Amino acid sequence: MDDTLTAKKIAMNIWNFLRLRPTLIILLIYIYICLCGLIYNYALFSRFDIDILLFYGTSDFLLSGLRLSILFAVFAAAIIITFPLAYLTHRLNKKTVDKIELLINKINQEEVWRMRLVSRVIRIISTPIILENKAGFSGMIIIYNVYFIIAIVISSAGIAINKYNKIIHGSAPKLNISFKIDDTAQNIYDVYSIGATQNNLFVFNRYSSTTTMIPIGNILKIEFE
Repeated sequence: MDDTLTAKKIAMNIWNFLRLRPTLIILLIYIYICLCGLIYNYALFSRFDIDILLFYGTSDFLLSGLRLSILFAVFAAAIIITFPLAYLTHRLNKKTVDKIELLINKINQEEVWRMRLVSRVIRIISTPIILENKAGFSGMIIIYNVYFIIAIVISSAGIAINKYNKIIHGSAPKLNISFKIDDTAQNIYDVYSIGATQNNLFVFNRYSSTTTMIPIGNILKIEFE
């Protein structure tokens, strides 16, 4: 059987399987968002030398992604963009692919290494067009979604790094916290919130470069500056 027909058949079977099971799609999206939240927290807390997984509970995993509202916006945008991208790619016919392959082969015949580098760049850029001929429209929807999933995972770590930089440079909101330890009230001032789990709040003091873990149940008052 032709490889192109096989790829299109597999892609169509996957698409039909998911299309007939919307609850499975919702479950997969929810698990994916939770994983993005986990990646975000791990990327952020690890920069403060905190192994957040030691303090993670089941509820923390289930809610970690939901606390990042930006993930919903990015994910919704990715889904909306996927279909027109797949349609535009689908409109490109086999002649376009032949021309791309011919151009790549012609460039590869050149001895100059720069030309070979150009051919690799062309091949990377034209990958969706070549894949469309093998996978079909349904396959392109799946492929583009995989692209966006990888991009959103990377952006989750990027969001964490951005928050870390704000804390380190003092541009994040400051907190004054009152809490109790063994029935003794204590206060810490001018600290920055790194994040929280179900049971603990983690804050960072820029002046002493120290992190403090405060049990949520022991917090008496939080003031924002």
